[in-house]
Amino acid sequence: MRQALHPTRQYIADPACIPQCPSCGAPMFINARVDNSFIETPYHRERERFIAWINQVAHKQLVLLELGAGYNTPVVIRLPMQGIATHLENSSFIRVNMEYADVPNNLKHKSVSVRGDIRTFVEEMARSRQSSVL
Repeated sequence: MRQALHPTRQYIADPACIPQCPSCGAPMFINARVDNSFIETPYHRERERFIAWINQVAHKQLVLLELGAGYNTPVVIRLPMQGIATHLENSSFIRVNMEYADVPNNLKHKSVSVRGDIRTFVEEMARSRQSSVL
């Protein structure tokens, strides 16, 4: 079986694995924020659900775990997560990133910054959780 996506660099390793459009036969593309072709409409409902959930849990202790959000499109995940962590008094913020694990000064008192591989982080957390249960 071919590996379509490079496991750590996240690029298409085998172009033959790109699906074709059923209408015109052209290679399909990812709906990514790279230009004006991004289609946002399908995400409106999920955004509203997320906002409702945040409002519902705003008074509770909340851990925000951000995995791999960098500066390519910071307005999608990185900046909103920082904003939520800033405004929710009872929240803690964990940022895991290979290159950009830094957190703003105003969040340092309630943040953990992990510079490293997400898989390693998750595996170590799972091992830690498993050993604390035993």
